[in-house]
Amino acid sequence: WIARIVLSGHTDSYFRLWDLDRGFCLREMGLSTTFATPRCVEFDWKMKVAVSTSSAFGCCMIGLPAPPLGLWDLAAGRFIQGFFPASGNSRCLSAHWDTCQVLVAGDSLELFDIDLGEQKWAVKPDGHVQVVAV
Repeated sequence: WIARIVLSGHTDSYFRLWDLDRGFCLREMGLSTTFATPRCVEFDWKMKVAVSTSSAFGCCMIGLPAPPLGLWDLAAGRFIQGFFPASGNSRCLSAHWDTCQVLVAGDSLELFDIDLGEQKWAVKPDGHVQVVAV
């Protein structure tokens, strides 16, 4: 673990950055107007960004859905952008940081270009996808 920092997601909808050497929380990140439990997260410590999936059950207090796929700025501790996979039920993800692409799995398999902020393709396999690795 080169960075000696861990990113964790919690049922209160917040992500926390932890210092592994000293054992304390460095920063909390979340969207104060949403409630969506994080399911999976991947990060790139060089770029200081993370991408996460959250439960599809959260909703914004003003009635808008919480983005099930989110991009986070770890250095600033802020939410950058949300994406809405077609299935709405994202269980897991795998990121390829060199190409800024994220494969999201759940009720469907979807490839997102997080640099362009768009979905590249989506397929609906038989059954639910539980895990994915690229």
